[in-house]
Amino acid sequence: MTDRRKHARTALATSNDSLEAAVGRCWASQEIRAAIQNGQIIVPCFSENRIQPSSFEPTLGDEAFILGTEQEGIFSPEQDRTIYRSLLEIPSRRRQRVDLQRDPVLRRGVSYLIPLQERLLFREPVFLSASPKSSIGRVFTHVRALTDYAPTLDEAHISPNQRGSLQSWLLVQPLRFDVMVAPGLSLHQLRIFSGHGARLDARELHRELQHRPLLYVRNDQGELAPAQNEIRETGLALHLDLLGKNTCGIVALRARPNTTPIDLTQSGKHNPEDFFEPLKATNGSLSIIPGCYYLLASREVFSVPADRNVELGVHANASIRGPRHFAGFVDNGFTGDLVLELRSDEPTPFTLHNGAPIGELHVFRTLVP
Repeated sequence: MTDRRKHARTALATSNDSLEAAVGRCWASQEIRAAIQNGQIIVPCFSENRIQPSSFEPTLGDEAFILGTEQEGIFSPEQDRTIYRSLLEIPSRRRQRVDLQRDPVLRRGVSYLIPLQERLLFREPVFLSASPKSSIGRVFTHVRALTDYAPTLDEAHISPNQRGSLQSWLLVQPLRFDVMVAPGLSLHQLRIFSGHGARLDARELHRELQHRPLLYVRNDQGELAPAQNEIRETGLALHLDLLGKNTCGIVALRARPNTTPIDLTQSGKHNPEDFFEPLKATNGSLSIIPGCYYLLASREVFSVPADRNVELGVHANASIRGPRHFAGFVDNGFTGDLVLELRSDEPTPFTLHNGAPIGELHVFRTLVP
């Protein structure tokens, strides 16, 4: 009888382990590091600081192609061919090659296709999701990733096959400022998913928040208290801070016209006020001008657990029409508020109010912290 119970407990434990392994997950840093070590991510020059808690930072190659988008529109990847093959089918006059070591400035209003240094050779089915680094989003540089044989931007379903290693590229479009780049610079983060259901659904999110708060708000004394969670069908609501109690009343920064390129290879080189104008709200309200670019902050403060990460939904239809962020991914273990990059596509000025919903947070699991 004892042996049968022991076998039953062993079988149950094995079943639970198998169930856990089958649950979808976003890879943590340990798994990303192992993938580099065993050749699933082929990195010509490895640097440990390119591995984040649950994301990897690919790097730019030494050339870029200026794309003529006036007639054919944005470059579209195709399912049955590599990015380079599709690029070669474009007339040469519409794909001017640029040496980034000699000409490192990317001009606003121009579209660039840049090969990345890394190649991918996964031995299991995975799903890839890419998003700009926060520092890139804050200078309003539109960055989207493309991968061989993947017909979509910023995502790719990868199945082990006989095609060999896959090449990834970046489509880079500076929207407000000229930017200076260099080979080896990282502009975006890559997340790797296995299985299905890595994202917590509304029921899982409700259970999670009952014993482990994700969002906090500051009271009048500046102390943090758990936020009142607003769980929607697809995620957790995030709201605007237009009071500026902790920023001397400044609630937003509006991008100024400036033709000086922002050097993305250096930190602290530029005076922020040369590029951004600080704004204060009127009674908790702020008027947004169409076509202008703004930086705002969330009312809530994040405290992301070590085995979770968060993404601000791109298509959350709340408050205003137009992009609400260009880089909305939050790694495991992050603490702080979220900076939102906003451009209004409304035909007329639009007034935002303090506490307005600005998007929905999607929460993802990693099986190890």
